[in-house]
Amino acid sequence: MKNKYLIIGLILFSLTFSNAMDKQSSGTSLEELNTSTTNAVVEVDRVSNTNNWTEFRKSTTKKAFRAFGKPISVSGYETVTEDNIEALSLKFIEDNAEMLGVDKSQVVYHNSNYVMGKWYVHLKQEINGLSVVFSGIELKVNKNAQVFSYGVEYYETNNVDLTPRVGFNQAYEMETKLSPKDNQIMDNAKSGELYAFPMYENGSYRIEAAYRAEYKVDNKDYAVYISSINGQTLFRKKMTHELKTTVEVFTNIKEESALSPVVRVPADYQTINIKGKQYTTGLDGKLELDLNTDEQIVVNFEGPWAKFENQVFEQGKINTEIKAGENNVIEWNDSNSDIRERMVVHHLNKIRDYYKAFDTTKKAMDFQMELLFDKSTRFGTSPNAYSGGSVIGFVNINDKSARLSETPTVLYHEYGHSINKLLYQELGQQEGMVNGAANEGIADITAALMVDDSRVGYGAYTADPNQIIRNCKNNFKYPDDIIGESHHDSQILSGALWDLRELTDLETVRNIAHFARYGLPDDEENDVCFSEWLIEVLVADDDDGDLTNGTPNSKAIITAFDNHNIGFDLMLRKALIHDQKVDLVSTNNIISISSNILAESNFNKDSLEISLVYSYDDFKTQTEIPFSEATKVKNGYKFEFNKVIEYALITYHFNLKNVSTGKVLEKLSTKTGNSSFIYEYGYLELKKEDMLSDEWVFKRVGSALGAELEIGTPDVFDYSQIGLSVSQTSDSEDSDNISIVTGAKVNAQSFFNSVPFTALEGYSPIYKLEGYKYPVLKFKTWYSKQSLDPSADVDLLIYISSDGGSSWKEGFKLDDEEDAKGTWSQHYIVINQYVASTDNFKFAIRVNPNSRFTVSSGFPTCFSEFQIDDISIIDPEFVSSVESELADQYSVTVENDNINITLGEGTTLDNEISLFDIKGRKVISVSNINNQKTVAISRSNLVTGVYLLEINNGKQVITKKVLVD
Repeated sequence: MKNKYLIIGLILFSLTFSNAMDKQSSGTSLEELNTSTTNAVVEVDRVSNTNNWTEFRKSTTKKAFRAFGKPISVSGYETVTEDNIEALSLKFIEDNAEMLGVDKSQVVYHNSNYVMGKWYVHLKQEINGLSVVFSGIELKVNKNAQVFSYGVEYYETNNVDLTPRVGFNQAYEMETKLSPKDNQIMDNAKSGELYAFPMYENGSYRIEAAYRAEYKVDNKDYAVYISSINGQTLFRKKMTHELKTTVEVFTNIKEESALSPVVRVPADYQTINIKGKQYTTGLDGKLELDLNTDEQIVVNFEGPWAKFENQVFEQGKINTEIKAGENNVIEWNDSNSDIRERMVVHHLNKIRDYYKAFDTTKKAMDFQMELLFDKSTRFGTSPNAYSGGSVIGFVNINDKSARLSETPTVLYHEYGHSINKLLYQELGQQEGMVNGAANEGIADITAALMVDDSRVGYGAYTADPNQIIRNCKNNFKYPDDIIGESHHDSQILSGALWDLRELTDLETVRNIAHFARYGLPDDEENDVCFSEWLIEVLVADDDDGDLTNGTPNSKAIITAFDNHNIGFDLMLRKALIHDQKVDLVSTNNIISISSNILAESNFNKDSLEISLVYSYDDFKTQTEIPFSEATKVKNGYKFEFNKVIEYALITYHFNLKNVSTGKVLEKLSTKTGNSSFIYEYGYLELKKEDMLSDEWVFKRVGSALGAELEIGTPDVFDYSQIGLSVSQTSDSEDSDNISIVTGAKVNAQSFFNSVPFTALEGYSPIYKLEGYKYPVLKFKTWYSKQSLDPSADVDLLIYISSDGGSSWKEGFKLDDEEDAKGTWSQHYIVINQYVASTDNFKFAIRVNPNSRFTVSSGFPTCFSEFQIDDISIIDPEFVSSVESELADQYSVTVENDNINITLGEGTTLDNEISLFDIKGRKVISVSNINNQKTVAISRSNLVTGVYLLEINNGKQVITKKVLVD
């Protein structure tokens, strides 16, 4: 049954993403997995270190994956050379281990590179002699022997098990059983070594010993880590990257594109074997040798940097005679070869020459690349291209719909993949570049910068020469345009780098885009990865070893990345500091709302303006309080506005404007993702739904299969184990651990009992609302969905009734067709907008599959989970009387020195007045034994913040929130 589901899922996926460029043949690719990571977010911190550096932390490791600030000197070093860079780096680690969050005994030097006036140093984490996978400490050292930027990928844990219980052969056999292939070939030289592998579980890391292996399946390279404890596969990554294209007929290609004329150029790096010796032409296509007699030779497509193999049709070759003492001319043309063969060899040599001209330090591309016209059909039947690092292949080349082998930018793209893999490996990242979107984006920009044309694949389609594969000149933005498909998502990063090309010049961007790789920017999570690329592009552009004073092109770089929402506002996207319980104060007729942001980048210093947008009618109308000097206070920003009505559900959010670019980031969110807030001004909770099962009535309409709608404690179940992104969770923030849920109990054997197969209904008990002023039904929802048929959906609706259920009005519909949300959301239904407030009020919950929803062979076309919790009735009926009583009896004012409580006319107060901090701790307690009209509480020892004032007049206790600023 499981296999049947997976087949259905793959078919539907291919239908859904028929236009995605990296659609793969489901029969040939092994599943990728990584147990070492989870969803991580960027956390910005600029005050937690003594050097006042800006740090971009990863929420899982709690380490700064990139940081920069005023350069730090290394004790005992005033100059840096090749001879002392290792000792200098380890001394920096020793002196700053606490700041970096590492144990110096676990840090070992790996390598260093001097590039463009700065040293790039790479160190690794090592435990008991085993290198920790994915670990890395990156230092950037300026010419004054100062560290001006660093990055830490370090796994801190005491949960370490490095004692193997399973031998490598047994472990590898278990991996091959998980991914069985008859033509699986292991690379013995790269397999069997033990590593320390980090796994993120339940909010922390643990490390265990794991074997690394590499193998090929259908000429695709895979790297795996297999547990030496139990043989479980912990990581599997395909290391061969493919370029997906649509099926189109293509025109002839020449030097720049398929539309270029055929030109006769020297054949550089052509190897010729004469009398047992190898000779290679230079850039001019010439070579000299001593020869006494004429020699008959065979010339093939081969040189020091390229070796061509044609499996599709008879490979081109030249049979000729070299005449001693004469000028011999050998020419590849249509009489001895196919233009597709000549093109791939020529352009491979061309792009290698191009990179070696400005990066002479690394050896990653100094080898004989294999060029292959591949006869296999493992990528389907359409024209395709791929890179495995040391091999670039083209498949289905006789399909005239798209002549990829005749298009230089296709080969340049694949060569970019090879650089991403081999250079990263040479610099110490064994898996190459991991992030798919970044890998594709940098491959695209490699091709675009080679020809100084943003269009990748221009001229590759015969029917329409102007049709292209992708365009680096685009308006794709993060996260709005992320769909989870690497070629599509890559256009965000390639778009930023092409914008930089237009804002600067070609050679600047060629250098910056390439040398940014030296900082190894990469991460499974897109926001972390894009953030790293921004910082590393700035590092590559820097000319004085100090990022805090800007770089020669920092304004253009920030603007270009900002155009695609991956500038510094990416770090600020979840940087809002706002806790409504603390930061919203209602005093007399004024509402004060405070907020702050986690950090400001040095590149955006004093150029961020935050504003408040609020509404009394759910944004049918709205008011914005713009930034001003008056709103900027010591601890952030403070906005005040007058109450204009007696009660309201006030909705509000914050916007952030970057003054230097003019860009506005709307609905700034907190680290937990909250971006919109509701303040129940003038309301009290009058009824709390206890969700007693004997007071509710639940029904199902139709099929007896699938989940029930019920009151229960939800079981946590992650459907990703069976290939779904749906996930069930526990109940909301209250303490009763129960909610109204679709299928409370679930396990791996009967998981279908947790998802709806038919319409489900739940009816509340009767509520007596007669005499309520403006009652509101308040509740939270949680849902998670994945549709296998895009037209199939399951909705959650809430109906309300004023006549005990004889008639109903729809008050709420959750009709979001996006896949799995998995978060709680607050909702309100203003009852009087639909029905009258009576003593016969009730509401109904309905889970309703739409008309396209079906169940076939036990599988629903839409998997879904729903929960409703924290149900209550709020009303402003009694709030005004309490506030009036307080206003009549006591007034509270906060002055420079005191908090003053003034008694109203005829009011006495001879009991205790207490002041509590926001955590409920009593700060001050005073008594008014002389019954004075004004009682003063000194604020001399109070820090800025929100306090609760408790006034006890002997009859009742009245509390009031007080802001001390």
